[in-house]
Amino acid sequence: MRDSYEVDPELLPQAIADLKYAFIELHKLRERASDLAQNPPGQGDDEVSLNSGTQLSRIAGDPSKGSLIHTINAYQDAIASTIDKFEQMLAAYLNLEDVNQIPEFEVTPTSHSTSPTYEERLQENLGRLPGNGNLAV
Repeated sequence: MRDSYEVDPELLPQAIADLKYAFIELHKLRERASDLAQNPPGQGDDEVSLNSGTQLSRIAGDPSKGSLIHTINAYQDAIASTIDKFEQMLAAYLNLEDVNQIPEFEVTPTSHSTSPTYEERLQENLGRLPGNGNLAV
């Protein structure tokens, strides 16, 4: 049995805009993962800190299954495929012969809140650190 879903043809432009926005956000995440892979974090000089930074860097940038980069690639491929299918559905709904004839719709992506980054959470917690301001990891 295949997974399936239905989209109201009138809502296809909004769905396409939202998917394109998600694709762009994944590209930004890919850049952050690539940066993490190239610049391992290091807050200490002990073996555990150095190893954790190395392992985090490896998990972020390793192209094999299970890594952050591999997951982002899979999501982007799925989103690109869905965008293509939605554009074909919209072209069929508008009775167009070619997907390239789809008119430009003035649609903004649906707004959503993003999770705070590690740095943002750290800044929020700075006022709540006990004692001398060191954060136990």
